Amino acid sequence: MHRVSQSGSRPPKAPGDDGELGGMGSTFKEKVLGGPSKPNNIRNLISEGAMTLEFEGGDRLLPKFNIVQPTFEQLCLPWKECLVIKILGKNIGYLTMRDRLHTLWKLQGGFELIDISQGYFMVKFDLAADTEKVMQGGPWMLFDHYLIVRPWSPEFVAADAKVDSTLVWVRFPRLGMVFYDESVLLTIASAIGKPIKVDLNTLNMTRGRFARVCVEIRLDQPVVGKFNLNGIWYNVEYEGLHLLCASCGCYGHIMRNFSRTIPTQEQHSPSALDATTEGNKTSIIDEAGHEANSVLKDGLTASQFPKGNAPEPHGDWLVVRRRNRKQNHKRLSSKNHAPHYREAPNYVANNFEGIVNNMGRQNKTDSTTKDSGAHHNNETCVASDSPVTRMGHAMQFHATNQAQENMVQQKEKSEAGLRRLNLNKIPLGSL
Repeated sequence: MHRVSQSGSRPPKAPGDDGELGGMGSTFKEKVLGGPSKPNNIRNLISEGAMTLEFEGGDRLLPKFNIVQPTFEQLCLPWKECLVIKILGKNIGYLTMRDRLHTLWKLQGGFELIDISQGYFMVKFDLAADTEKVMQGGPWMLFDHYLIVRPWSPEFVAADAKVDSTLVWVRFPRLGMVFYDESVLLTIASAIGKPIKVDLNTLNMTRGRFARVCVEIRLDQPVVGKFNLNGIWYNVEYEGLHLLCASCGCYGHIMRNFSRTIPTQEQHSPSALDATTEGNKTSIIDEAGHEANSVLKDGLTASQFPKGNAPEPHGDWLVVRRRNRKQNHKRLSSKNHAPHYREAPNYVANNFEGIVNNMGRQNKTDSTTKDSGAHHNNETCVASDSPVTRMGHAMQFHATNQAQENMVQQKEKSEAGLRRLNLNKIPLGSL
């Protein structure tokens, strides 16, 4: 028997059937629990022994609760598949985050998002494959800032949570193409942090301006700003770390907000120093509030290297500066329209040139009725070569003609009024 389904063969579902609330999708709680939420029987966990209650110092205003381990593990079980995310160095709203993640991740299934506090969000995916993709597919970036992705843990508290490490893309500019080998690049990256992978464009050698490697770095330690390869120093650039200080190499503040002094150790070879220091004096601080000799991890300044030409480990090159596309578009538009503005005065002057020439011909025609002084002035106006002068005389001529037309109209109106007045004075018998 062949079964045919019709849209009107069944009554509509009541709100709440099949996990739907009034036609809307499932809630975050239902995603976590794996099904529609059901009302639970309220239990007294203290009397059951699942929770304990104590008072700090015997004061009832300071209650202390403790959940026994079996009950706590049961509560945590549904949440172990959730992820905690946060944008490093930037806060955005819930709707913006949700819409951007849809575009960024391109998942096979759906996901549910909930905002917690302090810029943290929790995510639960429908498919385990999507969870694996988000965890292993990074580093993800939104608004040129890194998206921190962490598995949820029972110890996570948004108010006390700190981001101490992240995946970043680092660049090695001016590196020779001969070194675009995966093993070589990952070995170099191991001195910066934990090497993760090499960018495909670098492996395929489709771009040669810089090599790009993904590295996991510590945010509570100064970053590596240079490395030496076969006797040549190369810079290390970091993408998306906008709060990276160019003076000390630490994340969390920028150069103009950095001001501190660091005690230096007693030097054994003063002749090798750019600025001689004695005893336990502090290092030199320049007028911008930065150290003249940056201290390295081993406690030695850059000027204390065995070679006198060793570079500073940190500088303005640390953070990759991306161009603002909107500003570039405006700048390009202004350049394209600039010639039109420069040509505008000549264009206006050329339009008035015909009026000026007509004015000159009219003045020559009416020269028999005007005095020689006026005729001389008109010839001088026509002979002028300045576009501004021609435009000014043309505008003056136009204003003069307009005034004359107004006077003629006023005269015609007054004459018509006099005629009407005279008609009213004629006796009726004379008509």
